[in-house]
Amino acid sequence: MEPGIRLTETGPLIGSLIDPWLAGYLGTTGLIAAMSVIFLIGCCLGSFVNACAMRLVRDEDFIRSASRCRGCDKALRWHDNLPVIGYTKLGGRCQCRKTGLSPRYLIIECLGGLILVGYGLTLPPVMAAGFSIALVFVAIACLTDLDSLTLHPALLTIFGGSGLALALIADFGAMPWHLTSSQSLAGIVFAAAVPFAINAIYRGVRGHNGFGEGDFWLLGAMGAWLGPFAGLGVFLAASWIGAIVGMVMLLRRRASAMTRLPFGLFAGIAFILWPNVFTHLF
Repeated sequence: MEPGIRLTETGPLIGSLIDPWLAGYLGTTGLIAAMSVIFLIGCCLGSFVNACAMRLVRDEDFIRSASRCRGCDKALRWHDNLPVIGYTKLGGRCQCRKTGLSPRYLIIECLGGLILVGYGLTLPPVMAAGFSIALVFVAIACLTDLDSLTLHPALLTIFGGSGLALALIADFGAMPWHLTSSQSLAGIVFAAAVPFAINAIYRGVRGHNGFGEGDFWLLGAMGAWLGPFAGLGVFLAASWIGAIVGMVMLLRRRASAMTRLPFGLFAGIAFILWPNVFTHLF
């Protein structure tokens, strides 16, 4: 069975700024309204992702525990938790006014909205919905890696498993997807095996690892969503992003050659941008 949608095709998927089917079906007014709703959904996902990542790093319950002020430990009111609105209404401070809120909250919420709008405009509906699910897992991984250089295998297993599940569903003709299950499985193996082999060579020469174990889990999970070649492309793109960041930090004397960098963050950036940007480059 041939995949129903290809990430590498020009035309309806990436060939124009806005998916022509979407623009033709909704019209200008409908498109603006739909993208506004999608932006709000993305902001909500960004808020969830940020809270989930922060609680994982602190080893807190990220499902049942209520949001609390870090200054006075008082539970936040429901309207204080509204994405973007809550931060703006409180003036960037907790409701006790004793503790300032990091602008990270606002930035991640807005980024979530903008990324979802980008998917909604350029991808067919099934692809946009699928990669919106992937965005949640990848963003959590990016933030935990940024905060504590930690990637959680259980989270990444669910992430990779959901990508494989979508490919399996597509095999039965239930929906269009850009990979078959065999391509998704090959992506898992190939995207993890290549950096694993490179790391083994690096460890033999330098005597220590160049990647963390969680990086292999993350890249393998991404391979389930992108296939073997695009999965390898994400690894290469992430390596270039990491090299550029490392060089800038060295030049500004904020790091040394031995400083550990959050490779999961760079891989996550490449994955999130892949359907819209990196597809043109690889």
